[in-house]
Amino acid sequence: MKAPRGRLQHLRAGYIAQTSHGIPGSDCNLCSGLSGEAEARSAVGTIFGDTEARSAVGTVFGDTEARSAVGTVFGDTEAGSAVGAVFGDAEARGAVGAVFGDTEAGSAVGAVFGNAEAGSAVGTVFGDTEAGGAVGTVFGDTEARSAVGAVFGDAEARGAVGTVFGNAEAGSAVGTVFSQAIDGALGAAGDGLLGLRGALGQGERGSGQGSDEQAGKDLLFHFGCLVVSSGV
Repeated sequence: MKAPRGRLQHLRAGYIAQTSHGIPGSDCNLCSGLSGEAEARSAVGTIFGDTEARSAVGTVFGDTEARSAVGTVFGDTEAGSAVGAVFGDAEARGAVGAVFGDTEAGSAVGAVFGNAEAGSAVGTVFGDTEAGGAVGTVFGDTEARSAVGAVFGDAEARGAVGTVFGNAEAGSAVGTVFSQAIDGALGAAGDGLLGLRGALGQGERGSGQGSDEQAGKDLLFHFGCLVVSSGV
């Protein structure tokens, strides 16, 4: 079965370390493969069916070229219009608003999170009205910067993100896995959505342990699944 179209369970019904996050595991084409492995790099391979993250995207989407793969999944070989095809709006920016219940992508994030101001909305979801501290609250550390290190089990937060994504350079690592598939599709709206990456990419120290580490990995994978689950 396929994940319900246009649903937001990935964020609303258990966004931390819940493999099914509100959707029966077998119904979510991406998350059903989550293995819970301690080694994030091989876990990506397990989910995508390929130990090389870039080609793995192609494996999941049925096309070894990530950009056209998005079109394959969404029923349109042009990634930009493909998002419109899934979201019911040919303009990717407006489409994000259409899904989130607000035609302005920035405030749409707030609409989903129950707060019209996207910045504080993140805090609302994470149980803290200050987005920075909220990240720490979720990750079990009131200092957001070190919290990232604590979750990823790596004292250097930037390197930790790279470790999860299979690349020591956080920026290119995220790009390797996601950018080829979504940059063109999300367009201007992507700047706001990917802003979360900045909050997670500037840490310093931490001391990750067991379940907290896996929770952080699961959280990142579910955020990735959110992008495609609306139409997969």
